[in-house]
Amino acid sequence: RAALSFRLAFSLASLILFVGLGATFAIADTALPGDKLFALDQLQEKAILKLPLSQQTKANIRANIVAERVSELNKIQDLPDKEELKVKAVGATEQSLSRAIEDITENREKLRTSGKIKQAQKLNNALDRLEKLADEQEKQTDRIIKNISNEKLREEADAKLEKIRQVKLKVRLELMEAMDDQDLEKNIRERD
Repeated sequence: RAALSFRLAFSLASLILFVGLGATFAIADTALPGDKLFALDQLQEKAILKLPLSQQTKANIRANIVAERVSELNKIQDLPDKEELKVKAVGATEQSLSRAIEDITENREKLRTSGKIKQAQKLNNALDRLEKLADEQEKQTDRIIKNISNEKLREEADAKLEKIRQVKLKVRLELMEAMDDQDLEKNIRERD
């Protein structure tokens, strides 16, 4: 009887723990940069990317993370008197964009060099989406900078905006290179 009570208590405690953790992660998913639960949101995203998923699935997840950061930036830009928070949000969006493009282009190159051209080409869709998100980030960051009165924060945001522009250029060049690869592959097939 005591063993049954222990099992029941343990099961109930486990259920409460899992429900509590699930609720915490759900709330953390709505956290904005600067919020206390934002780090938990990022931890959750990193954990998902550690799962054994295809490169195309991971690329889409990375693009979704960037889209989430852009959405957060959009929510934050209209908040009054939150200049530091806005600059943190710009930094978070720039970091997620840079990391996504770096990982996807690195994985695409690995696939290409191992002869998996079709799989590598599938990653181009995520890169195309990231280029559009980078454009949106650039516009939103520019709007935020125009409304920052603190000179030091404005300079910090300007530096992040320049990084966003560099990353946007990098993804555009990657997509142009991918188009050249597709043209080359098409010419080879036509000759054969």
